[in-house]
Amino acid sequence: MKYPIFNSVINKIQTELSFKEIKTEKFRVWTDSTINATGLETSINVSHEQTGIKELHINFDWDVYRELAVAKQLNGMGRHPLLKEESISPLKYNPTIDVEISWHFDTSGIYDSLHSATNEEKFEYASLWMKSINEKLHLALPTEKLISRWHVDVTSGKNGKFVAAMSLITYFQYSLSGMNELNDIHGQISKVIQSILQRNTRVLKLVNEVKPIAA
Repeated sequence: MKYPIFNSVINKIQTELSFKEIKTEKFRVWTDSTINATGLETSINVSHEQTGIKELHINFDWDVYRELAVAKQLNGMGRHPLLKEESISPLKYNPTIDVEISWHFDTSGIYDSLHSATNEEKFEYASLWMKSINEKLHLALPTEKLISRWHVDVTSGKNGKFVAAMSLITYFQYSLSGMNELNDIHGQISKVIQSILQRNTRVLKLVNEVKPIAA
């Protein structure tokens, strides 16, 4: 399946990140024909901020129905391959681009600061940190209708259980409705990137501010 509009979006994302001198650790495009979907996976190293987070992952999700919906509303898309596909039902909905943003914590950094702590104490430290972030996340993202969750890997050893990995995952939607030119789409993508980076700055600050004091 070809996605010329999404490919254009990918190029715009790459240009925006390059313009802001942001180097990505990963920039991978995937396509799954079984579910008529595609997407972009990116990761940025933010360990230099020393907030306790090592990587920011930004994943953009797309599918054939969004591609078709946007193609129908843009001028000059008469040759778009999907407009010739009779097997695809014309859906009427407001197209969006879905973005998954995840902050991956440096758990080794957590435990390095707790030299003499037991595994149970380290687990409690990580739990307290997550709880504090949850309580104040709305302050970092005050205008958002948040859909967020934690991904936590807990490992058990001879000295008890401890958190091997933890990440905060938040989901956002950005509308592409009512845009008639590809330049309009690109303009919206520029705003999306700027919005994501601003959110990242606020979350990094919050994570650092509520970090528990090592025992």
